[in-house]
Amino acid sequence: MDMSQRFTPAARPVTQDSVLTHTRECTVREQEEQYLVYNAATDELHLIPPAGRYLYELCDGLATVGEIAAAVAGIAEARTGEAEGSVVAFLQQLVDRGVLRHGEPHPDADGPQTGAATE
Repeated sequence: MDMSQRFTPAARPVTQDSVLTHTRECTVREQEEQYLVYNAATDELHLIPPAGRYLYELCDGLATVGEIAAAVAGIAEARTGEAEGSVVAFLQQLVDRGVLRHGEPHPDADGPQTGAATE
């Protein structure tokens, strides 16, 4: 089956103002040099690279997608606009697959914590 046909677009698109959180149904495990995400609600497995895991961890309801993209741009020494397109596209895929969901901004949100450990 063509994977593009298997998933339907999310009702709400991911934008730079979106705040995303993890769905409770998903667990993440290290798998060789990548990460395996199991979604118990859909009984699906998704393999994501380490950079994808980093983005997933930053989606904790404390930062907007735009703030996450700016943090990634700083680490990758890229322009924020360039990073934002890639970040939005990747996070949209995770939302479409039920790994992340739209949430409300956390009242104490100050942006992503880029120095935090991810495991």
